[in-house]
Amino acid sequence: MKDNTLFEILDQITNTKNPDYIKNLTEDKRKNINVFILNKWLSQDPSLLVFADILNKHTFFIPLEMYYKIAVKSIPKSRVFFKWIGKDKKGTKKEKGLQHDFLINILTNEYQISKREVKDYLDIFEKHIKLIIPIIKKYPIEDRDLKRIGFKRSDLFGEVIVKKEEKKVVVEKKKSIWEDLLE
Repeated sequence: MKDNTLFEILDQITNTKNPDYIKNLTEDKRKNINVFILNKWLSQDPSLLVFADILNKHTFFIPLEMYYKIAVKSIPKSRVFFKWIGKDKKGTKKEKGLQHDFLINILTNEYQISKREVKDYLDIFEKHIKLIIPIIKKYPIEDRDLKRIGFKRSDLFGEVIVKKEEKKVVVEKKKSIWEDLLE
């Protein structure tokens, strides 16, 4: 798609809404339009994701003119800045939450599945964090790694409280917040 035709079409679909825009394009420009790519760009905006999904189901079965008319009629008029959400370059992305190599390795060993599968399941684990706690307790983990995933050692294993009473030391173990949840 030469001469910014892709972005012109996206602007026509979302903002300008000229119903005859596609008909007025030259034959060369019309041949260079890839409807799949248009859908991909539309899906980069969360507010247009539903429309892109609906259009994507019919992308390969309808002509370009019909696709354009459906898109213009169904997508609400708004000024949209399309920012491409691409893949992060290796090494530039900071690990946040449960997306840490040490945790991925623990879960890979525990469930005997690939690292890729573990990364897919981590979304589920984030919503149900109490499922991970018994697994984490089985493996030796440094405090800094626990901190990276949002835990303190006392959260997992409880606090040890030392009380000095008349010439003897009493050690009590206070339950962790997670042990209360697991009971």
